Amino acid sequence: MLEKKTGLHWDVANLQFERGELQSRMQEAQGAARDFIEAAGRFELLEDHLGLARCLLEMATLLDSRGLRSKSLPLYEDAVRIALRHEVQGRGSWMWFRLGSKLIELGRIDDARTVFFKLLSHDHLRPGQRLDIHKMPCMAAKVSDDTGALETHSKAAIDLIDEEISRVQSGTERRRLTMTKGQLFADMGQDERAEQSFRRGIESFEAAGDRDEVIECWFAIAGQNRSPEKRKEERAAYERVLALVADDRKSFFRPMSLAMLAQLDIGEERFEEARRNLDMAEEENRSLNNPVVSILVQDLRTKLK
Repeated sequence: MLEKKTGLHWDVANLQFERGELQSRMQEAQGAARDFIEAAGRFELLEDHLGLARCLLEMATLLDSRGLRSKSLPLYEDAVRIALRHEVQGRGSWMWFRLGSKLIELGRIDDARTVFFKLLSHDHLRPGQRLDIHKMPCMAAKVSDDTGALETHSKAAIDLIDEEISRVQSGTERRRLTMTKGQLFADMGQDERAEQSFRRGIESFEAAGDRDEVIECWFAIAGQNRSPEKRKEERAAYERVLALVADDRKSFFRPMSLAMLAQLDIGEERFEEARRNLDMAEEENRSLNNPVVSILVQDLRTKLK
C-alpha cells in the first residue's frame, strides 16, 4: 500500500491504485491497466512522484504477466528516472533493483551491472538489502559466464552473509543465510565448502523441525555430487529426499528426484529401474505440471535402450 497521505484527490488516486492491484491479482488485465493509468495521471497532477513511479512499476509487471516482457522495459526505466529526478531515496532503491533484474532477464548484462553498482553506492541500504543486491551481479555473471565477476561478487556476498549471521537474532533467518552461503559456494565451483554449508543447514533445520528446508538442503547436496566419481553420494542424497518427502504428492522434489535417479540408472545401464523411476516421475508430475520435470523425463526416455 502507498504511504498514507491526506486529501480527497489523493484518496481517489490511492483507491484506483489499490483497485488496480486487486484486478491485477485477479488477472483482470484491462481493468487493472485502466486503473493504473488513471491513478498515475492523478498522482502526477498531485506531484506525488512515488505514487506515479509505483503505478509505472505495476504497469510494467502487468505487461510481464501478459508475456510482453521486452515492452515493459521503458516503464521500469521511467520509474527509475522519476525516483532519480526527485530523489525518492529509500523507496527508489526497489525501483533500481527491479530495473536491474529486468535487464538481466533481457540479456543486457553490462547495463544490469551498471544499475546494481549504482544501487550499491547508496549509503542508506541495510546489510540485508546490500546482500540481495550483491546476489544479482552474481546471477548476471553466471548468465554471461564471467567467472572473475562471479567470484568477486560471490565473495562480497559471503562476507555480508557472515556479518549478518553474527548479527541476526532469528534462527530462521540464520538458517536461510546458511543456505544462501552454500548456494554461492556452489556457484563458484567450491563444492566441498558448499556441501559443508548445506550440511550445517540440515543440522539447524532438523533442530528447528523444518522438514521442507532439510529436503531442499539434501537436494542441493545431490546436485553438488553430480559427477561420475560421486554417483553413490548423489544417489544417496536423492534417496534421502524421497524418504523425507514420503507421500507428499505436492512436492516438486519428489518427481524431480525420481527423474534424477533415472538418469543415474541409465548411466549405470540399469534400464528397467530407469523406466520405473521415469514412469513414477511422469505420473506424479501430472498434478504439478512442472515443465522442468516434463522436459527432463522426455529427454531421458530417448536414452533408454
